[in-house]
Amino acid sequence: MNSFNVRDRFSLPRRRFLWLGASTCLATLTANCARNQQAANPESAIDFTTASWEEIVAAARGTTVNWAMWGGSDQTNRYADQWVGARLSSEYDVTLNRVPLNDTVEAVNKVIGEVQAGLTTGGNVDLIWINGENFRTMKQGNLLFGPFNDALPALQYYDRDNPAVTTDFGLPIEGYSAPYTGSYYVMVMDRARVTQAPQTFEELMTWAGKIPPLCLCGSTCV
Repeated sequence: MNSFNVRDRFSLPRRRFLWLGASTCLATLTANCARNQQAANPESAIDFTTASWEEIVAAARGTTVNWAMWGGSDQTNRYADQWVGARLSSEYDVTLNRVPLNDTVEAVNKVIGEVQAGLTTGGNVDLIWINGENFRTMKQGNLLFGPFNDALPALQYYDRDNPAVTTDFGLPIEGYSAPYTGSYYVMVMDRARVTQAPQTFEELMTWAGKIPPLCLCGSTCV
C-alpha cells in the first residue's frame, strides 16, 4: 500500500509526519496547511484534537504545502499537479508545490537530519508520498503525526477490517496513515489458445499446472 506522510512544521515536542490517502488527499493536505497558517498566525491557532473538520478546512485556506514525492512517473506527476493541485486550489484555496525526488528516502533522511539537528519547526518538507520500510523508520523513530485517520471523512469508504488498510508491509498503522493507492494484477489471455479463462485462484493454479513449461528461448521444454 502506498501512503502519504505530511511533515508537521509547528511547535511540537518532536518532528512528526502525517499520512493520507488518495481519496483523502485534498482534505488531509488541507489539515496540514492549516497548521502552517497556525504557525504564521498564532492568534488563529486551533486545537486539532477537538476541532471539527469544517474548522480545519477553514483554517487551511490561503496556505501552501510542499509535497516531496518520487518523480519518476510522468502520469503520477500530472495527477498531482493537474488533478490534485487544481482541486486544492479551486475548492480549498490551498497551493500545492510538488517537490520531485529520485528516491523517497531522500526526503526521509532530510527530515531525520533536521530532527537530529534540533530543528522542530519550519522544516523543508511538508508532505511525503511514502510506504513500507520508510514508514517503519518513521514510526519506530516516533516521527509520525497522529493518530489522525479517524478525523478524515473519506475513511468511511474504506474497509477498516482489511489488513491492507490497517497495516503497511506488515506494520500496524494504528491511525498514523491513510491509504493512497493499491496494487492490482492484470492478466491478459490469448483467445486463440485459451477458450475459457480461470475465474478463481484455485482454477488458475489448476489451469497453470496443465501447461507445459517454457524454456528461456521461448520454446516448450521437453
